[in-house]
Amino acid sequence: MSTLKEVESAYIKVMGSLNPPMVESHEDLKRYYIPLALHLIGLRSQKGVKAFVVGINGMPGIGKSTLVSELGKILSALSGGKHVAYISIDDLYYTQEERALKGIVKWGMGAHDLVLGAKTIKALTQAATSSNTALPRFAKKTRGRASMPDYA
Repeated sequence: MSTLKEVESAYIKVMGSLNPPMVESHEDLKRYYIPLALHLIGLRSQKGVKAFVVGINGMPGIGKSTLVSELGKILSALSGGKHVAYISIDDLYYTQEERALKGIVKWGMGAHDLVLGAKTIKALTQAATSSNTALPRFAKKTRGRASMPDYA
Protein backbone atom coordinates (compact mmCIF):
# COMPACT_ATOMS: atom_id res chain seq x y z
CA MET A 1 0.00 0.00 0.00
CA SER A 2 1.37 3.41 -0.96
CA THR A 3 1.72 6.16 1.57
CA LEU A 4 0.00 9.51 1.11
CA LYS A 5 3.41 11.13 0.59
CA GLU A 6 4.29 8.65 -2.18
CA VAL A 7 0.95 9.25 -3.90
CA GLU A 8 1.30 13.06 -3.68
CA SER A 9 4.85 12.91 -5.04
CA ALA A 10 3.74 10.63 -7.88
CA TYR A 11 0.75 12.90 -8.60
CA ILE A 12 3.02 15.93 -9.06
CA LYS A 13 5.33 13.94 -11.37
CA VAL A 14 2.43 12.56 -13.44
CA MET A 15 0.67 15.90 -13.86
CA GLY A 16 3.93 17.50 -14.96
CA SER A 17 4.57 14.86 -17.62
CA LEU A 18 4.26 15.53 -21.36
CA ASN A 19 1.17 13.34 -21.65
CA PRO A 20 -0.83 13.68 -18.42
CA PRO A 21 -3.82 11.40 -17.88
CA MET A 22 -7.32 12.66 -18.63
CA VAL A 23 -9.24 10.99 -15.80
CA GLU A 24 -12.57 12.44 -14.71
CA SER A 25 -11.30 13.73 -11.38
CA HIS A 26 -7.98 14.37 -9.73
CA GLU A 27 -9.38 12.59 -6.67
CA ASP A 28 -9.80 9.40 -8.75
CA LEU A 29 -6.24 9.82 -9.98
CA LYS A 30 -4.89 10.05 -6.42
CA ARG A 31 -7.21 7.45 -4.91
CA TYR A 32 -7.16 4.71 -7.54
CA TYR A 33 -4.90 5.18 -10.56
CA ILE A 34 -1.65 6.30 -8.93
CA PRO A 35 -1.75 3.74 -6.08
CA LEU A 36 -2.38 0.99 -8.66
CA ALA A 37 0.52 2.23 -10.80
CA LEU A 38 2.84 2.40 -7.76
CA HIS A 39 1.78 -1.13 -6.78
CA LEU A 40 2.53 -2.46 -10.28
CA ILE A 41 5.92 -0.72 -10.34
CA GLY A 42 6.67 -2.25 -6.93
CA LEU A 43 5.72 -5.73 -8.15
CA ARG A 44 7.91 -5.32 -11.21
CA SER A 45 10.96 -4.34 -9.16
CA GLN A 46 10.24 -7.01 -6.56
CA LYS A 47 10.21 -9.68 -9.27
CA GLY A 48 13.30 -8.19 -10.94
CA VAL A 49 11.92 -8.36 -14.46
CA LYS A 50 12.21 -5.83 -17.28
CA ALA A 51 8.69 -6.45 -18.56
CA PHE A 52 5.55 -8.05 -17.27
CA VAL A 53 1.95 -8.63 -18.28
CA VAL A 54 -1.09 -7.33 -16.41
CA GLY A 55 -4.59 -8.46 -17.32
CA ILE A 56 -7.65 -6.26 -16.81
CA ASN A 57 -11.04 -7.97 -16.84
CA GLY A 58 -14.56 -6.57 -16.65
CA MET A 59 -17.98 -6.25 -18.22
CA PRO A 60 -18.38 -4.46 -21.58
CA GLY A 61 -18.51 -0.66 -21.24
CA ILE A 62 -17.19 -0.58 -17.69
CA GLY A 63 -14.06 1.43 -18.54
CA LYS A 64 -11.30 -1.13 -19.09
CA SER A 65 -9.89 0.68 -22.12
CA THR A 66 -9.93 4.01 -20.30
CA LEU A 67 -8.24 2.48 -17.26
CA VAL A 68 -5.53 0.86 -19.39
CA SER A 69 -4.91 3.98 -21.49
CA GLU A 70 -4.65 6.30 -18.49
CA LEU A 71 -2.69 3.78 -16.42
CA GLY A 72 -0.23 3.48 -19.31
CA LYS A 73 0.37 7.25 -19.24
CA ILE A 74 0.89 7.17 -15.47
CA LEU A 75 3.26 4.18 -15.58
CA SER A 76 5.28 5.81 -18.34
CA ALA A 77 5.53 9.09 -16.40
CA LEU A 78 6.54 7.33 -13.17
CA SER A 79 9.13 5.10 -14.84
CA GLY A 80 11.09 7.79 -16.63
CA GLY A 81 9.29 7.55 -19.96
CA LYS A 82 9.59 3.79 -20.40
CA HIS A 83 7.21 2.31 -22.93
CA VAL A 84 3.95 0.80 -21.84
CA ALA A 85 2.21 -1.35 -24.44
CA TYR A 86 -1.32 -2.60 -24.30
CA ILE A 87 -3.51 -4.80 -26.41
CA SER A 88 -7.17 -5.64 -26.01
CA ILE A 89 -8.77 -9.02 -26.55
CA ASP A 90 -10.75 -7.24 -29.30
CA ASP A 91 -7.46 -6.59 -31.12
CA LEU A 92 -7.04 -10.34 -31.46
CA TYR A 93 -10.22 -11.05 -33.42
CA TYR A 94 -9.61 -13.03 -36.57
CA THR A 95 -10.05 -10.95 -39.71
CA GLN A 96 -13.33 -11.28 -41.60
CA GLU A 97 -11.62 -13.54 -44.16
CA GLU A 98 -10.10 -15.74 -41.45
CA ARG A 99 -13.47 -16.07 -39.69
CA ALA A 100 -15.11 -17.06 -42.98
CA LEU A 101 -12.44 -19.69 -43.69
CA LYS A 102 -12.84 -21.12 -40.18
CA GLY A 103 -16.64 -21.05 -40.36
CA ILE A 104 -16.90 -18.64 -37.42
CA VAL A 105 -20.15 -16.71 -37.71
CA LYS A 106 -20.48 -15.24 -34.20
CA TRP A 107 -18.26 -12.94 -32.18
CA GLY A 108 -16.98 -14.25 -28.88
CA MET A 109 -15.39 -17.55 -27.96
CA GLY A 110 -13.40 -19.04 -30.81
CA ALA A 111 -13.26 -15.78 -32.78
CA HIS A 112 -9.88 -14.69 -31.38
CA ASP A 113 -6.45 -15.42 -32.80
CA LEU A 114 -4.87 -16.77 -29.61
CA VAL A 115 -1.63 -17.65 -31.41
CA LEU A 116 -1.26 -14.00 -32.47
CA GLY A 117 -1.94 -12.96 -28.87
CA ALA A 118 0.68 -15.34 -27.46
CA LYS A 119 3.26 -14.29 -30.07
CA THR A 120 2.62 -10.60 -29.36
CA ILE A 121 2.94 -11.02 -25.60
CA LYS A 122 6.11 -13.07 -26.01
CA ALA A 123 7.62 -10.45 -28.35
CA LEU A 124 6.76 -7.66 -25.92
CA THR A 125 8.21 -9.39 -22.86
CA GLN A 126 11.42 -10.26 -24.74
CA ALA A 127 11.85 -6.96 -26.60
CA ALA A 128 14.91 -4.80 -26.18
CA THR A 129 14.30 -1.29 -24.90
CA SER A 130 15.09 0.26 -28.27
CA SER A 131 13.12 -2.20 -30.41
CA ASN A 132 9.69 -1.76 -32.00
CA THR A 133 7.09 -4.48 -31.61
CA ALA A 134 4.02 -4.46 -33.86
CA LEU A 135 0.77 -4.46 -31.90
CA PRO A 136 -2.34 -5.82 -33.57
CA ARG A 137 -5.29 -3.42 -33.67
CA PHE A 138 -8.80 -4.43 -34.64
CA ALA A 139 -10.73 -1.93 -36.77
CA LYS A 140 -14.38 -2.26 -35.78
CA LYS A 141 -15.53 -0.30 -38.83
CA THR A 142 -14.04 -2.80 -41.30
CA ARG A 143 -14.32 -5.79 -38.92
CA GLY A 144 -10.71 -6.65 -39.59
CA ARG A 145 -7.23 -5.74 -38.45
CA ALA A 146 -6.14 -2.17 -38.91
CA SER A 147 -3.90 -1.81 -41.94
CA MET A 148 -1.29 0.07 -39.88
CA PRO A 149 -0.52 -1.59 -36.53
CA ASP A 150 0.62 0.40 -33.51
CA TYR A 151 4.16 -0.11 -32.29
CA ALA A 152 5.56 -0.36 -28.78
